[in-house]
Amino acid sequence: MKIRARDWTVDERVVLAAWVVFCLGLAWILALGYGRWQVMRTGPAEAVASSSGAAAVQPRPPVAAPAPGRPLSPPPEDEADGSPSERSETPEAGPAAGGGDEELLVPVQGIEREELIDSFKDPRGKRRHNAIDILAPRGTPVLAATDGKVVKLFESKLGGISIYQFDASETFVFFYAHLDGYAAGLEEGAEVEAGQVLGFVGTTGNAPETVPHLHFALSRLGEDKRWWTGAPLNPFPWLIEGHLPS
Repeated sequence: MKIRARDWTVDERVVLAAWVVFCLGLAWILALGYGRWQVMRTGPAEAVASSSGAAAVQPRPPVAAPAPGRPLSPPPEDEADGSPSERSETPEAGPAAGGGDEELLVPVQGIEREELIDSFKDPRGKRRHNAIDILAPRGTPVLAATDGKVVKLFESKLGGISIYQFDASETFVFFYAHLDGYAAGLEEGAEVEAGQVLGFVGTTGNAPETVPHLHFALSRLGEDKRWWTGAPLNPFPWLIEGHLPS
C-alpha cells in the first residue's frame, strides 16, 4: 500500500519557515556571543586561532624605539634637579675669590640685577638648590649670559626643556631649565653671543605651573669638559658683580 505524503497547508508552511528562521538566528546570535567572549578571555590573536582550529597565534614582540640621532650621555635625571652642579661636592667661593674679565648678563630679558634673589642652596625637599630661580612672565626671552657655545639641548622630567652652554673659554657651563621652548633655529654646537635669545621662560619639568621662572645654574668645568658635571658656583653674586670668576 502506497502512503501518500501529507500535504502542508499554507499556514503550516509559514509557521515552519518562521521556526527555521528563528533557529538559524538564535544559532548566529549564540555563535557571535561566544566569539566575543573568547576575545575578552584570551585576546584577539588567540580567539582567531581558536575559532579557526589553527594553532594559537603568538603575540608580536614590541617594536624597539629607534635609536636617537645623537649619542647618549649620562642624563641629568640622575641629579637632584637636572643641573650639573648637583653632582659636585663642594661649592666654590663667591666674588671674594676674585673675578675674571668675561661679562655676565642677567639671563632673563627685562630683569635688573637688583631684582635677583639668592635662592642658591635653598632647601628643595631632601636636597639643596644648586641654582637660582629668576621669576618672570611666561614667554619672557631667556638670554645667553655670556658669549659661548650651546653644547646640549635637553629635555627631562625634572628640568624640562633645557640648555647647556659653555662660556667662550670653556671654563664654565651654564644650565638654563624649565624653558617654554627654544629660540627658532637654535642648535647644538651653535656659537652664541651675550644677550642672544636662547629660549623663553616657562614651567616645563617639575616647575609649578603657576610660577614660570628660569632655573639658572653655573658650574666650573673639569678637565674632561663634561657638560653634566662640574663644581657648583652660586651664580647670584657673580650676576650682581656682572662678570665671571677668574
